Amino acid sequence: MDDLVSARHHFEQSLAFLREEHAWWELGYAPILVSRLCGVRRMCGDLDGCEALADELLGHFPAFTDLVFERALAAQDRLDLEGAAKLFMRCLEMGNAPPRFSGVVGRGSFLALGALALVSNNLGLVDEAAGWFERSLEQHPEYLAAGLDLAGLLLGQPDADPDAVLARLDAYPHDELTWYLFLGTAFYERGHAEHAERLLRRCLAISEAHPAARVGLLEALVTQHRYAEVEAESGQLAAGTPAFVAVQRLGMLAATLRGRPRHRGGGGRRPGAGWRRPRRDRDAARGDRCRPRRGAVAPLSRQSAQRALELLHALVRLGEFDAFARVTPVVEQAVGDRREATILIGELFLLRGFYQLAGDAALRAIELGGQDARTLALLGKSAVAEGMFEDAIPVLEAALELDPNQSSIAGLLESVRERIAA
Repeated sequence: MDDLVSARHHFEQSLAFLREEHAWWELGYAPILVSRLCGVRRMCGDLDGCEALADELLGHFPAFTDLVFERALAAQDRLDLEGAAKLFMRCLEMGNAPPRFSGVVGRGSFLALGALALVSNNLGLVDEAAGWFERSLEQHPEYLAAGLDLAGLLLGQPDADPDAVLARLDAYPHDELTWYLFLGTAFYERGHAEHAERLLRRCLAISEAHPAARVGLLEALVTQHRYAEVEAESGQLAAGTPAFVAVQRLGMLAATLRGRPRHRGGGGRRPGAGWRRPRRDRDAARGDRCRPRRGAVAPLSRQSAQRALELLHALVRLGEFDAFARVTPVVEQAVGDRREATILIGELFLLRGFYQLAGDAALRAIELGGQDARTLALLGKSAVAEGMFEDAIPVLEAALELDPNQSSIAGLLESVRERIAA
């Protein structure tokens, strides 16, 4: 249930009772209890407690790989990447824990390899990270998730060639549906919809009614603005299932957009474009069509509001700004508050990389209801994204003063200051 505080409370109680027993570490459930408690302590931020317990129990269970793995994760949380790498290497040398410990399968093999890849990537060693993932695919071909991670790593490089990446991955002798689904997902998430389509069609050649592959294919078609093909590719899914509902939404979106002229306006990722309060002429050119319309209307249900926001996300991602302008009044009606709707739209723009429009939305929200931590955070993030670092500092400081618990804003402010100082 993700209630870590309660989980820790009960595990700690259990360990306290267990310690009252003679040679308690020899009891059958002691290893799994200690392993779970180490993990919960770590996830609660008690890294010292995690490491102390792991060290104590390694004295009793020297072959229990999971305890070393937990120590490696704790080192990673401390940002001690070199220390984490050494501990993950030790896990590889130990291998998976003996069955009597009821450990997590893979912590001495493919999970350790994946962890080493992530550490290498965080250290900026991309080729080394790719090598760890490839070693996992070679030595543990049944662990297909390494292919997803490798694809994401390679496609995330600035000079990534999607054809070359796909050829590199096709060299592995896999023809499972899950393999193609993982790769299709990785290519789609990195903006390569055509490659994703090819991979997802391979999935559907294996199982025509696979729900995730069917939805993924339609999303790839919509992303390519091939709206007329969506209905024909909808397939036959069980009515009422989440995949069926997703297909119906994509079909309605495609039907709405099919045959309509597209306007690819809006402020994109333009680092040198300047950041200032919008004027009427600029609003008419790009911003005004994206602002919520006036008018007092009764709010719709929370589910309707969520659906409307999901539609806006899709339209922004597709660059369908004319349709976006038609939907924004629905969002205001669904949310029931013009200022809140404006902030939500601004946060959407920021997420999708339309930084000037995000800043404009933050300014409009301030005009509608004054400054608060959320709107100032949106304004400051937009300024940073536009490269307006000196302008962003007082805005971020004001946001942090209103809500000191915004750790992400504190981190962003520190990094901006360091950048200016450098």
